[in-house]
Amino acid sequence: MEKMKLSKCFIVVAVLLLLVAPYARAEFMVKPVRGTLLVSEGMLYNSNPGYADVGAREHDWANQMSAGLSLEVPFGQIHKYTLNSNTTWIKYFTNHKFNQVNNNLTHSVDFTFNRWALNIHQNFDASSVPDTNEMPIVSKELLRKRINAPGFAVRGDLGKLKLSGGFDYQDYDTNDEYKILQRKTYTPYLEGAMQITPLLDGFMRYTYTRTIRAENVLNNSHGNDVKVGLRGNLTPYLTGEVGIGYDWTDFSQSGTTGDQSNYHGLVYSGGLTNRLSKHTTQKISFSLEPEQGYSDANYYKCWTTEYMLSHTLNTKVDVNASVGYILSNESGHAYDMEKSNIWQFGTGFNYHLAKNSDLVVGYNFSDKSSNRPGKNYKQHALSTSVNYRF
Repeated sequence: MEKMKLSKCFIVVAVLLLLVAPYARAEFMVKPVRGTLLVSEGMLYNSNPGYADVGAREHDWANQMSAGLSLEVPFGQIHKYTLNSNTTWIKYFTNHKFNQVNNNLTHSVDFTFNRWALNIHQNFDASSVPDTNEMPIVSKELLRKRINAPGFAVRGDLGKLKLSGGFDYQDYDTNDEYKILQRKTYTPYLEGAMQITPLLDGFMRYTYTRTIRAENVLNNSHGNDVKVGLRGNLTPYLTGEVGIGYDWTDFSQSGTTGDQSNYHGLVYSGGLTNRLSKHTTQKISFSLEPEQGYSDANYYKCWTTEYMLSHTLNTKVDVNASVGYILSNESGHAYDMEKSNIWQFGTGFNYHLAKNSDLVVGYNFSDKSSNRPGKNYKQHALSTSVNYRF
């Protein structure tokens, strides 16, 4: 009875927010600071919040709330500090073990010196959402990730020649149940780009990656990645970046996993945006990269592709749709390696209720097929929310 009362309360709150949304207007502006506060309240239905196999699925309704803050603080006339933060709470009515609190904070300082620019940044992410790549089955508790990623980047504009370089560090921590995933990653990189046309650059990029695993089960690694590609306006209606190259990542044999595989092979990545008309835009992204192993393998060879389409119907309504595909092959012994693919589909619309508020409705579907028992799942998720910008 208490759960039924709680569910009714959440539904009543959501309906009230829908009714008052057209009257919610506020502005946030303190010179010279520019900022936006976003608050969202809504309902979520998930047919399989734990990514469980057929026969073990537990569907449920949830209340979903989020709050976000964006700030831009200029100083010294040409420098600036930027902050973006967001927190999302998901509380299921019945299956409380799937309740989630997800936090993300990104901030950076940008310095500009004539032809050179320096960016110092940090990203902090603390999330408890099940990850379909890392741990597709939730047995006792969710995977709770805490990722701290500071770094810096230097860019120089020497006319037709542009030089850049930087360093990124990532400390990936988890709760004890998933500590096999814990690792530290060090990534310096260098890039040179040459102007081909006023709107198109050709580039070459070298990246070194050193990964140290916290557990003795998985092997440490060091990798080298070289890519060449194009960036900018490929045609008057097509913009983006396309890169192709070679990666050689070697793994130590210090772990107990027994996998002696190294990755030496082709890599590519890209993202393109095409403006079909004044109101319609399509985007595609794709990549082939090795990803760190998370079970008993050194790495996963992953192909990813995603297509997105957005269209503005009128001044009030925007609609969107997306489809994605992930093919993943695990390294290691042929008889034991996992091969899986994930299809993802999403669609939704935004209805502008007022100047500072929107009604957002979305639907997402995921379907994973794997040659390993217990790692197949299907998931439907339907959500509706009201967003307020202050």
